Amino acid sequence: MVWNLKTKKSQSLITPVLDDGHPVFHPGGEYLFFIGHREFHPTPSAIHFDLSFPFAACPYVVSLKKGTPNLFDRYLDYENDKDENEDGDESKEKSKPAKKSSKVTKKKTKKKDDKKKELPKPIEIDFEDIDNRIMPLPLPLNTYRDLMVTKDHLFYVRGEVSAYNPLKVRMSEETLDLCSYEFKSGNSTTMQKDITGWSLSKNGKYLLLESGDELRLFPSDVKPTSGEEFNKKDGWIDLSRIKFRVHPREEWRQMFREAWILQRENFWTPDMSKIDWVGVYEKYLPLLDRVNSRREFSDLMWEMQGELGTSHCYEFGGDYTRVDVSNLNAKLGAEFKWDNKEKAMKVVQIFRGDSWITGYGSPLTATSVELQEGDLIYEIDGQTFDNPNSMYEFLDGKILRKVNLAVKRKGKKDIEDVVVQSISSNELPAYRDWVEKNKAYVHKKSQGKLGYVHIPDMGFFGFAEFFRNYLSEFRKEGLIVDVRYNGGGMVSQLILRYLSQRIIGFDETRHFGHEPYPMYAVPGSITCLTNEYAGSDGDIFSHSFKLMGLGKLVGKRTWGGVIGMWPRYELNDGTWTSQPEFSFWFEDVGWDVENYGTDPDIEIDIKPQEWAKGLDPQLDKAISVAIADLKKNPPLKFDKSKKPNLKAPRLPKR
Repeated sequence: MVWNLKTKKSQSLITPVLDDGHPVFHPGGEYLFFIGHREFHPTPSAIHFDLSFPFAACPYVVSLKKGTPNLFDRYLDYENDKDENEDGDESKEKSKPAKKSSKVTKKKTKKKDDKKKELPKPIEIDFEDIDNRIMPLPLPLNTYRDLMVTKDHLFYVRGEVSAYNPLKVRMSEETLDLCSYEFKSGNSTTMQKDITGWSLSKNGKYLLLESGDELRLFPSDVKPTSGEEFNKKDGWIDLSRIKFRVHPREEWRQMFREAWILQRENFWTPDMSKIDWVGVYEKYLPLLDRVNSRREFSDLMWEMQGELGTSHCYEFGGDYTRVDVSNLNAKLGAEFKWDNKEKAMKVVQIFRGDSWITGYGSPLTATSVELQEGDLIYEIDGQTFDNPNSMYEFLDGKILRKVNLAVKRKGKKDIEDVVVQSISSNELPAYRDWVEKNKAYVHKKSQGKLGYVHIPDMGFFGFAEFFRNYLSEFRKEGLIVDVRYNGGGMVSQLILRYLSQRIIGFDETRHFGHEPYPMYAVPGSITCLTNEYAGSDGDIFSHSFKLMGLGKLVGKRTWGGVIGMWPRYELNDGTWTSQPEFSFWFEDVGWDVENYGTDPDIEIDIKPQEWAKGLDPQLDKAISVAIADLKKNPPLKFDKSKKPNLKAPRLPKR
């Protein structure tokens, strides 16, 4: 949209195909650059039948006035008589004798010139047929995040799309590069890789970049050097030279007010759900004088934001002592029990996980190690155990390092040494072990009729886990979808898109068998398991599953927090606060999933004694419900009996 200063009205500049954004004017005011999604080049998935558009954006330029030369043509070196004549006329002007002028005239002229320089040239736009004056820059479709422009260059921030690694981040990961396109040569140059912030000076002469915790300043018309020194040539700024004094109480007061303002400006409803938000501020402000530590300040923030009575209202991070993760306790991907007689740790359970994915497998199952349950560990790096805590003490500070174990295998007499590579956490191997055991249990108890899928969250990790199991499990007669302990996210609707499909036909082939249509629909019943630890988008999934009539919901009432957040404002000391911004409404209960959750169709709990024995009555109930539903509503059968007869009919006798 463009705002007209004379008419005081806004007007749409161009017609978007999907969406356009990040507009920036050329310094001359004749062109506008923007990033648009205007071409659609689908890319097939490598693991299942689907298409997506990972590379969809491109920088474009639009000429604002009719008759304006093509941006790229005006930089071509035309050799014609017109240029020569212009040079000749200019020479003649230079050869003319200069007229004498008084000092007063010179001063007046200078003042007029200064006034002219101060007034920006009005930007004139011809709206008629402006869509026909849009041109793409000769750059490939990609992910573009921002644009900056000078007289001769367009700077663009390009995102590098890469596969998501759940070991690194929960939601997404993207590397950003700053690149430059020169109008005259048509060349693109990568100015700086892996940036987190960028800014062009007002006069367009300098670029300031942030890369991690470092800043770099350099001229915009040249590519920066490959050097990494703190000097003018390389451009890196030595931030350690900047010293300042922090007054914690004053900083906390400013942060407290800013957090309060962020809630006021971003809470999902302007009336703050009828809460006297000014009164809340005045209630907690006097307590700031009693805060004596950073942890007490966090507690005060939690109390203040807790007055909203709303989910997703957090405070985290900040000026706390950072713990070096390399000094934490290393793990071996197993559970152990102290054997007092042998003065050793007995391997009780090994989390086998996925040995082919780094961090997903147990070090004890590695090639040439291959320990089993019942084996004993006596030493770590030559240090013998004398109490149940010895092993954990000897693993301190040895994350991702090779450690030597003195072990005795079950049924053997001799102690041998093995070397293993420790891991940082048992969480992923233990999770994989739990899922695979549940899957095998469902297969066995249902006699192969039911499949099993667990979705740990509704982020990228959960999406990956869903497809890992769904693509191998959905062809069974029925399916159990387990969202217990689901940590939330944003992909529930993408998963429900698959679960809501129903087979309406089959595709028969001569050599490749037959396939259901839609291809990824579950043949029979679907049963969903949920519990009180399924929250946020886990709440939404559980309620939607029930509301859409996809099957029975079994377990416990869910967490009850469906007002989503988008943390993007950092406070002064690195603290982040979240504001509940996206409030969910359902056609059956309105806003009432928030602060309540959704009730299962069949409620069943796990008693402490059942948990201690490794029993899972919730899963057992889901299996029995699914089997009963299969008997009542069997899957659609492919009837091949009436195949088409295309034999030509016999002509009647004449």
